[in-house]
Amino acid sequence: MFWKYQFPALAWAITIFVLSLIPRMETPPLFPHQDKVAHAAMFFVQCWLLWRAFTHQQRLRRLKSWALLLAFLVSTAYGAVHELYQRDVPGRTADVYDAVANGTGALLFVLLLLWRRRSAQAKMEFDNA
Repeated sequence: MFWKYQFPALAWAITIFVLSLIPRMETPPLFPHQDKVAHAAMFFVQCWLLWRAFTHQQRLRRLKSWALLLAFLVSTAYGAVHELYQRDVPGRTADVYDAVANGTGALLFVLLLLWRRRSAQAKMEFDNA
């Protein structure tokens, strides 16, 4: 169970950490603010993986009940801490806008999941009518 649900969230967090240790990742600009989109995408995935991990764990029932909120809070907190520890990486800076992009990515996952749940519930109500 750990390898299927909890390990991917841990591995993704480690991947984010390792990528942030690279002094400066130069990429050709494809569109404005592409770095903010990349931050949002990474923390969208982090929130999804944490939600899966909390939902499928067996030890603490409350984690299942609060999985979505906890996934959002942990992702957002990790995104903020991620920016803070980049202050000490040569060639990197702590950017409040990157932290906002990180939290926005996590929030987008929450909103997407809530929208999908609401759509599924509406479909079930329609089918049963």
